[in-house]
Amino acid sequence: MPVPRGLRVIEEVVPKLGAKAGFPALRIGTVAKYDRPLEDVDPPKLARELVRVTHPDGAIWIVVWKKDHLPPGSLSWDEAQRVMLTTPWVDNKVLSLGEQVYATRYVRRRRPAKT
Repeated sequence: MPVPRGLRVIEEVVPKLGAKAGFPALRIGTVAKYDRPLEDVDPPKLARELVRVTHPDGAIWIVVWKKDHLPPGSLSWDEAQRVMLTTPWVDNKVLSLGEQVYATRYVRRRRPAKT
């Protein structure tokens, strides 16, 4: 799997991720390092595991290749969206990370207010 080219600078991206002091964060290393293990993971199983280990007030960012750069066999945004929406989490923000990849933030679905 190729490493994405044209990534935005860290100082520009990190503040937009919404990480806050006092909240734990999990960062999985470089894209290429984790491609092989993730290729063998069933997307619905991965979605359930991400939800299981994420704090209810936290967020899950899923990074995918932009459609024009999607390598064969890679998870597309449509597939990621389909499996994440089977969980109690919904998408609420998209962030371009550069020329070839972007990320979608998922947060726990809010319960309707009681009236």
